[in-house]
Amino acid sequence: MPQRLDGLLAAGRCVSATHEAAGAIRVQPPGYAMGQAAGTAAALAIHLSCSPRAVPVNRLQNALIQAGAYLGPRYGQQ
Repeated sequence: MPQRLDGLLAAGRCVSATHEAAGAIRVQPPGYAMGQAAGTAAALAIHLSCSPRAVPVNRLQNALIQAGAYLGPRYGQQ
């Protein structure tokens, strides 16, 4: 989410990351994952009648996991 603009989600190559991380996330699979996360956050914001910034992170994570997204072992996924 842009820091100074509310109500906007961005995904893909416009992501802000360190030089080291940018090399790993600018390929297609992470771009797909960012798009899925942004779209899910937008849908939840509409459903909850709030701005995307106000969507509870745990609700977003749970919705992504239910949709089959892989969030990693930290979230009970192997």
